Amino acid sequence: MTDIDLIKDKLNILDVVSSYVKLEKAGGSYKGRSPFTSEKTPSFFVSPEKGFFYCFSSGKGGDIFTFIQEIEKISFKEALVLLAERANVSLSSGKQSQESTNKKTKLYKLIDEVSRWYSIQLSQNKEALQYLSERGLNRETVQTFRLGFAPDAWTSAYDFLKQKNYQDEEIYASGMSTKKQGGTSFYDRFRSRIMFPLFDSQGRIVGFSGRIFPGEKDEKNAKYVNSPESVLFHKSDVLYGFHTAKKEITKKDFCILVEGQFDAILSQQVGFANTVAISGTGLTKNHLEQLLRFSNNLYLALDADSAGIQATKRSVSLAYSMGASVSIITLPQGEDPASIIKKSKELWEVAIRDAKNYIDYRLELLEFSEQLSFEEKRKVIYEDIFSFLGFVQSAITRDKYLQKIALFLGVDVDSVRLDFSEFFSQEKEEFLPQEKENEKIMRHKEKESPKEQILSKYIFLRELGIDIQEDFLKKISNLYSQLFQSKLEEDFSAVDQTKKNIDFFVLSEKYHLNQNPKDILESLLHDLYIQRIFEIEKHIDENNKFIKKAELRKDIDTVRSLLQATQDLSAEKRELQNHLNHH
Repeated sequence: MTDIDLIKDKLNILDVVSSYVKLEKAGGSYKGRSPFTSEKTPSFFVSPEKGFFYCFSSGKGGDIFTFIQEIEKISFKEALVLLAERANVSLSSGKQSQESTNKKTKLYKLIDEVSRWYSIQLSQNKEALQYLSERGLNRETVQTFRLGFAPDAWTSAYDFLKQKNYQDEEIYASGMSTKKQGGTSFYDRFRSRIMFPLFDSQGRIVGFSGRIFPGEKDEKNAKYVNSPESVLFHKSDVLYGFHTAKKEITKKDFCILVEGQFDAILSQQVGFANTVAISGTGLTKNHLEQLLRFSNNLYLALDADSAGIQATKRSVSLAYSMGASVSIITLPQGEDPASIIKKSKELWEVAIRDAKNYIDYRLELLEFSEQLSFEEKRKVIYEDIFSFLGFVQSAITRDKYLQKIALFLGVDVDSVRLDFSEFFSQEKEEFLPQEKENEKIMRHKEKESPKEQILSKYIFLRELGIDIQEDFLKKISNLYSQLFQSKLEEDFSAVDQTKKNIDFFVLSEKYHLNQNPKDILESLLHDLYIQRIFEIEKHIDENNKFIKKAELRKDIDTVRSLLQATQDLSAEKRELQNHLNHH
């Protein structure tokens, strides 16, 4: 049995899909609202018996691997690894690779266990719970994000994990313990801190961010301490809240990007579940590759101080270079999303609604910078705004901004146009968006080709058990071969059973099983006739073009040959049209 078969044998597609979509029983299948579109009437179906899903609103369908590829926007190889872990199946990838997988699996379990222990400690700490409540978090949110508390003790978490039979090396490798320089004894990395588990995109805990409690940072204690880099945790990959935001990012077609955990949690709590946080690091290419799988539209809400402005500039530049569309959520000085939400959910809604593109945002900041000289303003325009103006594809929109810049500087617009033209000609290469690798992997063919449509209908008839008479089968087989240069039966045999199950399900919905099978057979023949007529018309058009060229060359033999071929095609077309008229 292959790894794929073993995974399918251990995992029920209903269980896999149900972790993403709310499903209800509908006859022999289950149905729910599509996770791929924002539909109101459920048209997403899962068949546990046949092991497939199909979404009528998006046209997507397949087995558990296809579903994970589509919902997570990942490659087949990534889906295979993800589902293998879920099914506890060891992939056939060699002894060394298997040892590495087993080590990671044990570390995932270790971190998950200590997270549950931290949650218990929080439930017993009234002061910490009160603090979270004062920050605006409700009990459901605390549970959803699995917040916890690390006691003010040197080895409490370490002792708990040792009781669970974990080795010192494992606890240290997970990032939960550290040791003094030159020493041999271990102690807890996190002490007297509110614990925010850091999840990967699949919802597995890979590390922690601990906020000091009570009090603020001082010379000895940082306000936040994060897990170190490990085999599980890579800070350039982790986006806080991403595991709960993915579905909503797809539905709303934009992602709100904030800086801190509280910002992300509170934004999700008040209805903006499409919010994630970069959490202690700058926005990276890895972050953007994950986000752009789900939406091309980003809304940034970073700090309004000078460091925040520079961080925004770097983030927008990287996002633009990767083909993203970016809007800036402007925040009052000294405010962050969490403080605004605590005052009023409506204020946060307005801030999101009034988000500006980067150029408008930057010009607005400059307008309030009265202390800047003309040369300083011109330098910012040239080194900052021109860099982003190059990403504006519309020449009309670009010129509109150039006029704004001229008005802001108090100069003639033609001089600004000239400066930008020189800048753009030098930097043009930087403004070409990079094609996302995932687009190559996950490019979805929206509509089936005529060949696929006809083959699907034939599959439906065969799966239905219709007895196709020999002369009729010969007729459709000949037409099929003539049209597609392949044999109908061979193509039918090459289709895997999942595809056959999906085609049968989809066409069952269309035709209903009480429809006369003869009518369905006739519709198959009708489709073949229509496609052949379309092909004939194309050939006739091509022949007419060649005839004109041959006449110009005075190539009489070629003209006669093409005219005869065209007459034969026209005769075949008339015959097919007569067949259509009699059916």
